[in-house]
Amino acid sequence: MPRSSPKIKLSQEKIADVALDLIEKKGLDSFSMRALAAKLQIQPMSIYHHFPSRLDLLNAVLDRVLTEFTFLGPERDWETRLRHVALEWRKLALKYPRFYPFLSVHRMNTEFALSFLESLLEIFFSARLSTEKTAKYFRAFGYFMMGAGLDEAAGYSKGPSATRPLKPAEEKARFPRIYEAGEFFEDPYRESIFEVGLNAFIEAIHGARDTL
Repeated sequence: MPRSSPKIKLSQEKIADVALDLIEKKGLDSFSMRALAAKLQIQPMSIYHHFPSRLDLLNAVLDRVLTEFTFLGPERDWETRLRHVALEWRKLALKYPRFYPFLSVHRMNTEFALSFLESLLEIFFSARLSTEKTAKYFRAFGYFMMGAGLDEAAGYSKGPSATRPLKPAEEKARFPRIYEAGEFFEDPYRESIFEVGLNAFIEAIHGARDTL
């Protein structure tokens, strides 16, 4: 068993930082308190002194990741601020692809995460929609961002494939539309695809504002 090292000053922030690094190297499924303790050169119980459970620690890692997120000030218009939010969220997905699945689907109800959501929701309220429309577009934005982030971080191009995929010539002959469009599903076009989705979403909000 590893022994506590006097060279390491243990804190919640230090543990969360090392945990995040370990998750990105090994994957969330392989992450454990024991592996983290070994990385820190301490006894596993030393971690439990700071975090009662693995989930408590992952919540702290989530908060840690969200500290990298920036918001533009209220002096900017809502559209500029929302575009900035979208780019910041995408940046986190690409920077932390192995932690992102947890971040995208985990309920954000820690104090820090609620503060984050409050800042994000304020942008939607500043578009001066009704409360109902604000809530609906806020949730729809979450759907778009979660889906886009999952796809780019750990989704379609990086996920499992058929064990017996068709050869290109056969795919072209039998499924010509998929084959023709497939070129534009690749990495060089991902940013422009993201922009298409974001532009469509913002145009929809403008349309909702026009009906007020």
